[in-house]
Amino acid sequence: MLKCQTNALSALIAMIFQEKNAMPHPVLSCVGDVALVACVLLAGTIFPRLMVVGGLPAMDECVYAFSAQWIHHSIASGHGIPNAGSLSLYPMLFYWVFNLDYNPVIALRFADMCVAVLTSFFLYTVLYKESKNKIGAVLIALVFTFTMNSFIFIDYGFKNSIMAAFAPLFLAIRIGQQIIRSERPEVSHAWLMVGALTALAVVLRETFVSFAVLGLIVVFVARGRKAALRYFLGGVATGIVLIGGLLLARGGVMEAIFAYRDWGLVFEFTQDRVSGFFTYYGLMAIEEASVALCLSLLAILVLVFIAIIRRSKRIALNLLFWLSFIGFALIEPITKIGVAYHFAMTLPGFAGICALALREIAREWPHLSWANRERRDAITLLGVTLLVVWLSSMCFALSRSWWPQTQETLIAAPTGGWAEESVSLTNYLLAAGEIKKVMPENGTLSTSGHMNSLYPLTGHLPPSYQLGNLSIIALKSDLSVSRIQEALMVCAPDVIMVYMQDDGWFTGYGHKEILAAVMGTGVYEAVTEIPAARRGYGLFISGIIFKKTKETICLVK
Repeated sequence: MLKCQTNALSALIAMIFQEKNAMPHPVLSCVGDVALVACVLLAGTIFPRLMVVGGLPAMDECVYAFSAQWIHHSIASGHGIPNAGSLSLYPMLFYWVFNLDYNPVIALRFADMCVAVLTSFFLYTVLYKESKNKIGAVLIALVFTFTMNSFIFIDYGFKNSIMAAFAPLFLAIRIGQQIIRSERPEVSHAWLMVGALTALAVVLRETFVSFAVLGLIVVFVARGRKAALRYFLGGVATGIVLIGGLLLARGGVMEAIFAYRDWGLVFEFTQDRVSGFFTYYGLMAIEEASVALCLSLLAILVLVFIAIIRRSKRIALNLLFWLSFIGFALIEPITKIGVAYHFAMTLPGFAGICALALREIAREWPHLSWANRERRDAITLLGVTLLVVWLSSMCFALSRSWWPQTQETLIAAPTGGWAEESVSLTNYLLAAGEIKKVMPENGTLSTSGHMNSLYPLTGHLPPSYQLGNLSIIALKSDLSVSRIQEALMVCAPDVIMVYMQDDGWFTGYGHKEILAAVMGTGVYEAVTEIPAARRGYGLFISGIIFKKTKETICLVK
């Protein structure tokens, strides 16, 4: 038995170092490539997401959930895709979950998990091609996919469209890896596909335009003007088709432009806090990804050393590509509100560096005088052991911290709601419950302070998309009480919740002006106050709930 295990370990190490005369152990051979990929997907993506999928409602995910809910409402009403908000391709793909007799927030998280699985698979293929080593690619992918899918970066899922945008981007990189050095004429047309996939990534996540620019530079430097032109044309054509198709289905262009302008106002409003956010959340991201980053730092040192002693331009250029990927990923947190998940976009670049280092170490090992078989086996065994211990401890900590809450939520999810025990744990559910008590049948709701979570949690929507966030109306109105009031009375909602807490995120966001505008209409009375509390996302939701007491005329069609 011990001999069999020793042989299996030797085969594993031989595969990592690509010994040509090494025959794989029968057990490893039987497991096959499918098991290797399944290991990455199950341990690196599905498990960490499944543990937190039942977490309490969060802020960012429900911005996307509100978009999906609004799209569903419009389509169900026979109006088709609504001409409101940004392009919102990702929420549009999953609007149908609001047709299900299931908690829509949890359903969206599961949908996001499926997308993340696809993205992790494509990342693995990129790492396998870069490292030229299946086992090594699995080990690297496990570290980085597990980190990318950690709670700090994804909350509970459906937080943003980053993982969705990474799927076509990784596929584009994988195709690029295959054809970057090919001299065959017919291969050159594949650059059209690379450009098209990159454009899809940009439509899914608009800030990925930086990666599109990086791709153009890389293709131009590596393959020249003709390949770069094909990449550019493929991207532009796909972008025109996708964006044009979306705008045509919406029935207009201006509302999309206004939506991006409105988000620009929000980012402009927070510019004085950008450096503080960058530092705070950057350090948070570094702490969360410390293991992956330590591996990456070691890999960079190894690559620099090998490139210098071998005077290898090839290694230097490959390292430069992955470092550029990291640099371009940092553009978003540098130029807007940088939070932890923005920094997670650098992790694929660090993973690529680790894969490149593994390939070069395997090439150089036979030429090192001190690198005998015993030392190689000892270093490899130590590395694999440390990985298994780290991954096991992280999985245990996840299951212990999150699984009880997730179990309760999943049991209640088929009813369309949340576990009763969860209501007292988060101000979002407390506020949603109070809103339902005073909401008339088929009534409308408006909120401020980015409390979009209350829409999917209550099942109610604002009378118009613009009234979905009164804080943006306040910013557009230069915090003028009369102008806020005028916008509000175009179609006064039945219930309003005014966010009231001044904190680091929303200080001076117009809370007092919105409150004055609502009270000044003469048609609302305060019915409930939700005080700030450290429960769930409690610090992000405290305010006053108002109910309309007089009939008003709605001017929205």
